[in-house]
Amino acid sequence: MGFNLGCGRFGWTALIGILPVVGDIINAWLSWKFIMLCEKVNGGLPADVKSKMVANVLVDIGLGLIPLLGTIFSAVYKCNSRNCLILEKHLLRRVAHLQPGVKVPNQAETQKLH
Repeated sequence: MGFNLGCGRFGWTALIGILPVVGDIINAWLSWKFIMLCEKVNGGLPADVKSKMVANVLVDIGLGLIPLLGTIFSAVYKCNSRNCLILEKHLLRRVAHLQPGVKVPNQAETQKLH
């Protein structure tokens, strides 16, 4: 979330996505690298968490290939931010499981944090 344009915050992927086709390929690669980095978390990612993250990337790639509208969609959809929230919720659930009494925020509370 590197740039604030008054109407919202946008990251590098929104700027990279402006490049036709090449930008989509770069963004897909960056998103996949993020998922592979998340896989290195102690114990890896459960299948359900990884599948949600991959689904976000596939939706972003599929709709991102539409000229102009796809770029706008990708900027608004924020695939990597969504995947970051999925990872955060997963890690909070793991901590709550290991340390009873730790509260896992619901989706509304999580969005307030970001």
